Order: sequence, then C-alpha cells, then structure tokens
Amino acid sequence: MPKLKLTQLEADPKNPNVCSADIRAKMKRNMKRTGCYDYPIVRPHPNKPDTYIIIDGHARVQIFQELGWEEVFCQVWKVSEKEAKLALASLNTLRGTDVPYKRAELIAELTEIIPPTELAELIPETETQIQDLLSLLAQDTAALEKALRAEIEREEKTLPVPLTFVLSAEESEIWKKAYDAFAKGMTDRSKVLMAICNKAMEGNHENDPKEKE
Repeated sequence: MPKLKLTQLEADPKNPNVCSADIRAKMKRNMKRTGCYDYPIVRPHPNKPDTYIIIDGHARVQIFQELGWEEVFCQVWKVSEKEAKLALASLNTLRGTDVPYKRAELIAELTEIIPPTELAELIPETETQIQDLLSLLAQDTAALEKALRAEIEREEKTLPVPLTFVLSAEESEIWKKAYDAFAKGMTDRSKVLMAICNKAMEGNHENDPKEKE
C-alpha cells in the first residue's frame, strides 16, 4: 500500500458528504492520540501525473493537514469516472452526513449514465428516494439552504450542552453543602444545579436597583 504526500491528494468537488464539528473533533483527537486512521481511498488523477483524487476520506485528509502530517498510507483504486461517482454515492454515507443538494447533483450525474432502476441497486437510495433527491434540483436553492440552516439552528437549540469544571478541595466542600441544601430528593444533578442558579438569579434581581423601580 503506497504512502502518499498530502500535497498529492485533491478533494473531489462532487463529494456531497460532510462531517459535523463534533465527529471531526473526535476523529482528530483519536488520530492525534494513536496515530491510527482508516486509509483514505483515492484514484489516479486522469490529467495530473503523481496526483490523486480522493474517493473516500475527505474529512480525514483535512484532519491530517491540521495535524501537520505530510504523508499517509492510501488505498489506490484504478477506477473509471463512473465507478468513482458510484463510490462517492455509497462509501461516504458510512461516515458523516450528506448535504442533500450536493448529493442530488451527484445522483443526477449518475442517472445520466445509469438508469434510476439500476442505480437503486447500487447505492443506498431506493428508486423513489432517487426521484425525491432529483426533485431538489428544481427547487429554489437559496430558499432551500435558508430552510435547512433554520432547521439546524432549531435542532442545536434543543440539544443538551455538557459542562465540565474543576473545583479546589475547599470549593468542592461548598458545592456539596449547596447541593445538599437544594437537592430535596432530586437525583438529577443538572436539575439541582439549575435550582441553585435560579436562586442566585433571584438574589441578583432583588439587589438590582432597576428591578426596584
């Protein structure tokens, strides 16, 4: 298996797959900690000597660059443009999340060379799902992007946010006393913390001159 320089690798502009910031951060931590990684899959560039186009592993290659690595082992597939598109439409769904519109563009290109009925036997989507994706291309892309961003923002507001903090031994004793005072049978630590915060906020309002006016 060849070891290629990162400068030899090019992202495929047709790649529809993106990783969330959380997944990328975890991948980066594990790579930095262990030095281990899934080998990116690449194919020889049809027009540039000693250059390869990434089929699977776009996020990993970006992380390699961020870590300052100069070269990595890669699987080299000598496949046609058609086979590369099929790989983009199947392999990348195993990691990260597809951007719907970009995936629709990729599917549209594939349907130009492979009928939807046959394509449905090669990629995760059914024939009906393929038609649904293709219908995205007829929509107002700006409005679609705005709607998707709004949906993502709504989801982010409902997700729990983990908090981690460190206390000194003396501060820890104060926290334990406050916890016991507010617990009152509650077993959910987050609810106890919120009870303490709400009480503190009530005290701030009482001491705020604006609140007394």
